[in-house]
Amino acid sequence: MKLNKWLLSLLLLIITTLSLFAPWGWLKLSLAILNLLTLSIIYGYWQEGKKQILVNLLSGYLLLFSLIVIINALLLFYWEISYLSNLILYLIFVAGALIIIKQKEIVGEINFSWPVNFLHPTKKIVIYLLYWLIICSLIILFTQIFFHRSEQIIFSIWQILPSNFLLFYLLLIISLFVYLTVATTGKNIALMSILFLSSGLGVMIYRLNYGFDPFIHQATESIIWGQGFVTPRPIYYLGYYGIINFFQHFLSLSNVLIDRYITIINYAIILPLTINQWSTIKRYHYWPAAPLFLLLLPLTTIALNTPQALANVLLLITIFLLLADDLRNKNYLLLLLGLTTILIHPLSGIPLIFCLLFYFYHFYVSDKTKKN
Repeated sequence: MKLNKWLLSLLLLIITTLSLFAPWGWLKLSLAILNLLTLSIIYGYWQEGKKQILVNLLSGYLLLFSLIVIINALLLFYWEISYLSNLILYLIFVAGALIIIKQKEIVGEINFSWPVNFLHPTKKIVIYLLYWLIICSLIILFTQIFFHRSEQIIFSIWQILPSNFLLFYLLLIISLFVYLTVATTGKNIALMSILFLSSGLGVMIYRLNYGFDPFIHQATESIIWGQGFVTPRPIYYLGYYGIINFFQHFLSLSNVLIDRYITIINYAIILPLTINQWSTIKRYHYWPAAPLFLLLLPLTTIALNTPQALANVLLLITIFLLLADDLRNKNYLLLLLGLTTILIHPLSGIPLIFCLLFYFYHFYVSDKTKKN
């Protein structure tokens, strides 16, 4: 479906208005997510031009995410963040999107058809069987997790999960690896599901929290939510608290829920899509299965809902962006992501900044010296 710029502007204004004034609940959450996706696509179009919708969506999302972190971190350090400050920031993004629509004349360039036709798998029998094997395995695994969630103090999740859980998990991994290498549709959703399952296992099993640090961060987030600031200023985590606070207002969800899933969502959705869409790994025949190797990383660095876990995910996203085929319009995005990472957690951000400085020196200063 193709939209002209006036219809797109009207649609954006309607979604924005409804997301602001809709009653709390699933309706408001759905409208807010739809609005975020729309803004991401528009800002991505401004950066990328007439490319695939997923490329625009990723580029726009990373830009907006970085700007929110940086701006709210500065506000939290020098002043405070509140519903009013987040609303102004939100409306600035909407106004910017309207300007982009007007200047870029996006007439029929944004195609809202879903890029992964997951409802129509290939007719080949083997792929068809793999498709349903993956679906059934995911249903079984998520069902087992749901019925074995616990509020008790347990030493390990394997104490309460059934013994056949790992068997179904192994079956899922093997099926998915084969499916990713031979299938033509449904790859992204299947891949995101297994990454979400793997990284979110602890968060979904432990009803209260997974680990000790999240309790401290969530308490700090609650204080900021109540009074707009916290003293002494948590300089190391300003960016993390800023993005949590923004999504609290924007999505009307509790800080606990956002805190538990923000890292997992970025790891399971944004990171693999970044690899698939931008990385040079796609030059190889088996590149669709490349994100599956993310499971080889120690998932404790991702599963714990802490600032460093989110910073680690952003570090990986930025590293894969450095491998992108076309960095012509992404240098500023790399810098924004580096600054965002260091504002969320310096232990991940400082090495990334040095990596980016080396990159810019190598590709700009070094290349100019060779030419001269």
